[in-house]
Amino acid sequence: MKTLTLLLLTFVMLGASPVKDKKLKWHPKRKISWQQFQGRVDSSSPYEAQIQTGFDYRYTQNWVDGRLNYDFDVFAYMIPRQSWSRKDKQTVALLNHERAHFAISEYQARLMYAEMVKRANGAQDTGQGSAIIKEVFTKYNHARNAMQEVYDAETDHSKNLEKQKEWEAKIAQWLEETPSY
Repeated sequence: MKTLTLLLLTFVMLGASPVKDKKLKWHPKRKISWQQFQGRVDSSSPYEAQIQTGFDYRYTQNWVDGRLNYDFDVFAYMIPRQSWSRKDKQTVALLNHERAHFAISEYQARLMYAEMVKRANGAQDTGQGSAIIKEVFTKYNHARNAMQEVYDAETDHSKNLEKQKEWEAKIAQWLEETPSY
């Protein structure tokens, strides 16, 4: 009986996969709130909050008139269970700073989408198309990370209110001028 229980327990443990964190997709009419910051506070962090954002894509491909055509589904997201804030430091200004991080991810996702559509459609074969898609994703993921770092440096993580307002205006303008996917 002990052997059966041990085998069953081992099977369950080996077969169990970690719970995948749910992603909250960007939507222009949804403003995130502190309720979406559900992660455990990083006690070693000097920051008052941290939002985990990114972007991803899926695609289907088909041949149209002898040309390879891609249909992309691109989206920016935040991960609530990996985003956190110190409850005693939650302010509107800090929340707006974190929202802008999410908006930067959305902006870079839109740029990525436009380049994927332009470059991948018409590829000679699926190997070439896949290589182009991976290259474009890597390019914009690096650009997103670099922009996030510059944003935090210039705004001093929301403490420089003048720079914070400048960035919020720039990001709003970029989103206004960049077509969504």
